Amino acid sequence: DAEINGKKIRVRRFLEDEGVDEFYEMELPALITVAKGTQMPREISLLRKLNARDYIIQATNKELGLNPECTGLKGSPTFVATQTSATFPPRKRKVFRGDAREAAKALVEELKKEGLL
Repeated sequence: DAEINGKKIRVRRFLEDEGVDEFYEMELPALITVAKGTQMPREISLLRKLNARDYIIQATNKELGLNPECTGLKGSPTFVATQTSATFPPRKRKVFRGDAREAAKALVEELKKEGLL
């Protein structure tokens, strides 16, 4: 969550390991990054799932006027040549303090040091 109030921004950060929220407030301009998985879809409620049963629509290729060669298994052949697992470095977290200019410079230096820039 983020709230902008005048020339300041207040952000909430959920610490999964500790199960607590941290709050940061800083002057704008500010750089804020978002972790993977923050935009996960919400679960559908049981009531909405039950109501959806009444609205199931079935359509055939013929009704939709689709070419049979372009649908189903014929229209979507998949071939997997190789598969590799991604490896990720251990997670780090660092807060850059000071005014926006100093913090931005420190961030750029840290990214260069880590080989990310």
